[in-house]
Amino acid sequence: MMHIQVKEMRAHMHELLNSVMHGKEVLILRRHEPIARLIPYHLESILPSMADFRSTIKIKGTLSQALSSEREETRF
Repeated sequence: MMHIQVKEMRAHMHELLNSVMHGKEVLILRRHEPIARLIPYHLESILPSMADFRSTIKIKGTLSQALSSEREETRF
């Protein structure tokens, strides 16, 4: 990932946007602290899809049993 200060960003915006269009990410810094990130528009969401997330959940028994046991564990 490329890092750039705000002042440099203003002077080189055209080149930065070309880099981002070619798949690079740019971290924008103000006084050496990150304030923003430029990423290509076509990149998929950072979060996994809900279908992928649901496929990782494993429940033993029925959903009702799982919820009941979870409630009992957190109660005490």
